[in-house]
Amino acid sequence: MLSAILLSLMVAPQAQAQSKFVVVQNVATERTRVYERCTTSIDCPHRLVLDTKMLVGMPKDEGTGAEKHQLRTWLGAFKIEKWRKFYKDGAGLYPSWHSPGYPKLPRVGASLFDWISPRLVLDKRKENMRGAFGWYAAHVGPNANAQWMHGTFGWGADKDKFMKKLVVEGGEGYLNFSSGCTRIENRGIAYLQNLLPVGTEVIRVYAKEALRDSSLSRYAAQKTPKIWNYILTSEAVNAPAISSDRDAVLARGVTPDQILEKGVYEVPQYPIPIGLLKSRQESKRIEGYTGNIYGIDTDSFRGVYLVDEGKFINYQDPSELSVGGAKAMAADLRSQGDYDLAKPNFGYKK
Repeated sequence: MLSAILLSLMVAPQAQAQSKFVVVQNVATERTRVYERCTTSIDCPHRLVLDTKMLVGMPKDEGTGAEKHQLRTWLGAFKIEKWRKFYKDGAGLYPSWHSPGYPKLPRVGASLFDWISPRLVLDKRKENMRGAFGWYAAHVGPNANAQWMHGTFGWGADKDKFMKKLVVEGGEGYLNFSSGCTRIENRGIAYLQNLLPVGTEVIRVYAKEALRDSSLSRYAAQKTPKIWNYILTSEAVNAPAISSDRDAVLARGVTPDQILEKGVYEVPQYPIPIGLLKSRQESKRIEGYTGNIYGIDTDSFRGVYLVDEGKFINYQDPSELSVGGAKAMAADLRSQGDYDLAKPNFGYKK
């Protein structure tokens, strides 16, 4: 009897530590996917509830040697430690997306260059791009190299405009990457803040993608996106986050002068795996169709990521990339068995 009690005490904390949802960010394919955990057994598949584009850290920077790739996104098993709305970094380089006393923001439909204009800041000698963290920022840890998950420039009505690669001087501009953080469009990050509480697991991998069931029969009812209504308000600048969910905002009794934007987010919930491009040349990648954003040696890939189940088979992080966070992912994210490996253009729709 005593041994059984001791065993239950040892197991209970691990069970309590598992979050209802788990976020999987595949740096190789620049996709953020959120799954609702299946808890009926350790082997049951998790269900996808969001599949969206993200931007990752720069493939390289101006450094040399060990610093050449220091701005790449770190891999690892992390947790959301806190949410901030209209985040401003501690050094004050990137002013909040919305902040009282600052110049008026660009209109809907403005270009990226309008959003990074020096006219949007107060101190041009100290402050850099305003609103680089977007509407919300999730601080993740432990040992995440200060690489948060956050929004980006633009209004909700701009949709994913600022998530697309920008062609500058004949090549991909680094404005389409981050300094290691993972960037998501503002409607998407607002939806995630409303959905994911502090403590939610965030798993960052660099993996080949596959499907357990190519027919995706479990997801027949999820082909049509879910509708989420939001109201962005001027509340809580650089403060603990409060929700932009329409019903939650109305329940708070906000006044009309506090409303910045109203809109709808069509939440994509249908699994779309992306195949690996064998070429190591970044210029050969086609955004949204092929993986391997950092062009690492294909021999470095170990195992696969099952996009329809939120699980991994024999996965190991590539040795070329930095790893932080916890030492191992949760047992219910690991699996075995057969699968169909994704190919470039496999089932993808723009």
